[in-house]
Amino acid sequence: MKSFTSENRSVLVDSCVLIAYFRTEEADHQIALDFINGLGKFFVNDYVISEVMTVLQLKENRETMKTAVEVLSKNKQVQILRLTWEEFAQTVEFMQKSSTEISFVDCSLLILARSRELLVGTFDKGLIATGKDVDMLDVGK
Repeated sequence: MKSFTSENRSVLVDSCVLIAYFRTEEADHQIALDFINGLGKFFVNDYVISEVMTVLQLKENRETMKTAVEVLSKNKQVQILRLTWEEFAQTVEFMQKSSTEISFVDCSLLILARSRELLVGTFDKGLIATGKDVDMLDVGK
């Protein structure tokens, strides 16, 4: 199986990848499975978890959402990051100044990736285009 961590840098996983991982009917489900299972340790932030929980509860059911929370919170390969106050302020500023429509969650990923030297793993072409100064892994390729 391919390892997606490289150059001794770890991957910060976007919510779209995790949603596809937990939703079997997603077009990118198998790609997400292969990607996540090919990673060693990986990172998510608390905003990503919030977004994943919300989408799974709305598009799936509470049981799928609970399973995802259990997997993400108790798996030793998953490290949950929280923004520092400075990173939070940078996220707000980035979102306010952005010329493209981008979610707060996506802004937080870009700020965390930049400040902590992480790669962002995503299917989101808009996020990839917006994060030109951040190393991105296009999971769909």
